[in-house]
Amino acid sequence: MFISTWFWAGAFIAGKYCAPYIPPFALVFMRFLIAAVVLKAALWVFPIEQKYKIQKEDIKLQILLGIIGMFGYHVIFFASLHYTTAINASIIAASNPMLTVLFGALIFRQYMTKQVIIGVLLSFTGVFMTITGLKWDVIKNLAFNSGDLLMLVAILLWCTFLLLGKKSRIPPIRLTLNNFTIAALVSFPFFILKAPLSWLPAVTPAAWIAVVYMAICPSVFSYCVLQIAVKEIGAQRASVFANFVPAFSMILAVLILGENFEIIKLLTMVLIVAGVIICQK
Repeated sequence: MFISTWFWAGAFIAGKYCAPYIPPFALVFMRFLIAAVVLKAALWVFPIEQKYKIQKEDIKLQILLGIIGMFGYHVIFFASLHYTTAINASIIAASNPMLTVLFGALIFRQYMTKQVIIGVLLSFTGVFMTITGLKWDVIKNLAFNSGDLLMLVAILLWCTFLLLGKKSRIPPIRLTLNNFTIAALVSFPFFILKAPLSWLPAVTPAAWIAVVYMAICPSVFSYCVLQIAVKEIGAQRASVFANFVPAFSMILAVLILGENFEIIKLLTMVLIVAGVIICQK
């Protein structure tokens, strides 16, 4: 999960190269189509899981997971950014671990200790400080709008995806492949509606590299690891690692984009890491 969060953080950098050239629905389709093909080939070469024939009772949950976790979350996330700021969206996204913990406790009756609550709150404090820089003019101007509400819906879908994934009997890697395939199939009609021949010729080599990166590293590797982690350590503990993403994104922004590093950012990373360690203990 630690390595996975690095790849998810890199997806934000890669997304900047893609945004001016590829529409959101098309990006979802291309990302998960490539991811499905790569993962299918990897499973054929390296059969690391026993073959599992999907049972009739698995189908409904499998389709639900693919639509909610891969297609639904990513489409609504991209849509929310048309109406809200990146700061608002990031703060709402940082509520993912807390919502997963609360969902698990209230709806799925999962056990929640005081230590887990402390760890989640500590990490969220670090995330909040990372995003706002503790600048009062940034904090006081936060206001919820339609984009904020869309982002909240996206996070609720993701929390539901994590918790429902725990109930699936399908092996983690196979489950991930099925999710990618469903996301690609559902997004394909929207991809066609975007008239790809009108914008595909303008896509730069850097954007194509970014798409392939997002398909392989944050998708194939990180989502497979996520499914395994949900099975092994539970959705609550696995989701806490999402708080690493803002800190890692900051490091990558400094190294790749040349942005300035501030002392307060170091403190926020310490808080985020401490929160994750507390939860894991």
